[in-house]
Amino acid sequence: MKLKATVLPKNATIKSVKWTTNKKSIATVSSTGRVLGTGEGIVKIKASAKDGSGKSATCILHVVEPIEATGITVANSQITVAKERLPSPALP
Repeated sequence: MKLKATVLPKNATIKSVKWTTNKKSIATVSSTGRVLGTGEGIVKIKASAKDGSGKSATCILHVVEPIEATGITVANSQITVAKERLPSPALP
């Protein structure tokens, strides 16, 4: 999953942020905001303004074990369709 941070105001000179996690054992975050779960639990991902203002925002994530599929069904598993015909060329 990828997080997105928006620096305000829109005309801020420096719009970049630094991403950090408080528990790398649960999730890591890249410099672009891409989060990867590494263990189960609750983790805080923080986006901090790089302009020195001290402004930041936090996202709380709950990382769980994936649940595998136990089956798949297809609606209308047998369908008959007519072959497409090209239109006849227009006569001059």
